[in-house]
Amino acid sequence: MKISNSKLLLISILISVFLLEVASLVVYKFLPEHFNNGKRIVAIYLGNEPEIQSKIEPHPYLLYQTTKNFSGKGFLQHNSLRYRNEEFEIERDSSVTRILALGGSTTYMFPYVPNPNNTWVGQLENHLNKQGKGKFQVINAGLSYATTAELLASYAFRHQFLKPDILIIHTGGNDITPLFYENYDSEYTHFRASGNGLKPRKFEKYILKISATLRLFYTIWLNTQETVYQSQPYTLDLIDREKALERVRQNESLGFRRNLETLVKMAKNDGVKVLLFGFLQAREGNLSTNKPVLKGLEKAYSIGLQKHYKIMEEISQKYEVPFIIPKQELFEDSWFLDNCHLNEEGEKVKAKILFDFFTERNFMNE
Repeated sequence: MKISNSKLLLISILISVFLLEVASLVVYKFLPEHFNNGKRIVAIYLGNEPEIQSKIEPHPYLLYQTTKNFSGKGFLQHNSLRYRNEEFEIERDSSVTRILALGGSTTYMFPYVPNPNNTWVGQLENHLNKQGKGKFQVINAGLSYATTAELLASYAFRHQFLKPDILIIHTGGNDITPLFYENYDSEYTHFRASGNGLKPRKFEKYILKISATLRLFYTIWLNTQETVYQSQPYTLDLIDREKALERVRQNESLGFRRNLETLVKMAKNDGVKVLLFGFLQAREGNLSTNKPVLKGLEKAYSIGLQKHYKIMEEISQKYEVPFIIPKQELFEDSWFLDNCHLNEEGEKVKAKILFDFFTERNFMNE
């Protein structure tokens, strides 16, 4: 029986598609960790729980937020309320003094300190509860990469409803980088934009379910997509060092001032005691030692931090809230894992600075 050319062509196409699908399944299975982000996005597109989680996810008006019930490095990192704490109720127990720690990654501290109890937030809670003067809860509301814009939005729409007694604002570092770029905007629109999101377009979920080849293609394609937020206009490794230094000297950091001042006013209006806790970074000569991308930007970061210290001091005086600058000499250079994140020894010192302030000033009873 003679098979027509058209049938042979069809059989060849079907065999090729089958072999391509099998090959795609094999390649997908053995993709290196570099493609984990793409795998995670494809799983979400398919409506599945991703094996590879992300610690942050998009949010329609907060820009981004921590992920519920996120686990990593052998610990449950986030509770169901998205805080780096054990589970707790939003409604506050009146017998417990609730302290909210608000800041960027140097408050959040994952993955630098794997055990949430060993961050300065966790250790501060431990110190306070050991003294036998009542019960204390210190909530870690840290958010990686957060500027004061994200801190303000998160407090306004989420954190204030926890009704804390005390608010520690540990900030001043992530707002330095926006000063480096041209067309500085106090709303930081020159620095960040919303990401591409995590929702598939029409029919994408269907075609990804039926084709391993398309899943492989999408994994590679989406791997570099900025689903959460986009940094604008380019990364630090490409920025002109001399221009960055000139801009950090000229820009007034109006966004930092506005955001922080509004946050302090809101908290005080809520009846919350506010403590400003200054950002800590490595010595200027060591800023790029463990973070080479900062090479040539050391002076700019030092000037930016001093500028923010000055603003924090002015807000401290205006609203009569205390301001602590962690003394550089208390921290060994070897404790810095990069330009600003500390190891557990460094976190102990941060916690001790705050604990000593609370006890010596009797801040909680003022």
